Amino acid sequence: MDLSNATFNNWGNGQQVIAETYYQNGQQATNEAHFETTVPEVLAESELWQRVKDAGLVNENNQPTISRTEAALLADMLAEKLGIRNKWKMFEVLWQRNNMRGDFNTALGQNKSLAFQDKLKKILR
Repeated sequence: MDLSNATFNNWGNGQQVIAETYYQNGQQATNEAHFETTVPEVLAESELWQRVKDAGLVNENNQPTISRTEAALLADMLAEKLGIRNKWKMFEVLWQRNNMRGDFNTALGQNKSLAFQDKLKKILR
């Protein structure tokens, strides 16, 4: 499915719907794909994940409210503290993203990342 024209809708039931609107025989049609956004147990049972939510870094649908680079820094720090081995894969699935490792590398080269990392250290202590 080509998602270049997709609209993203969040539903409160823990699923995210990606809907692509297109025209078929002159009539508007929609093609939808559903993605489960259930939080993995290692996060759900963690006090750290609750702190992340309380700090507003993820929304009620467990999706980041911060930039891609900041989300990658968050994923890295959470994975380190919780002993998550396949951090990029887990967070890419949870947040329906690709190339989080690249986002992380970009973040390391940004000056603003230092202030965000300090903020994360306070939240995740």
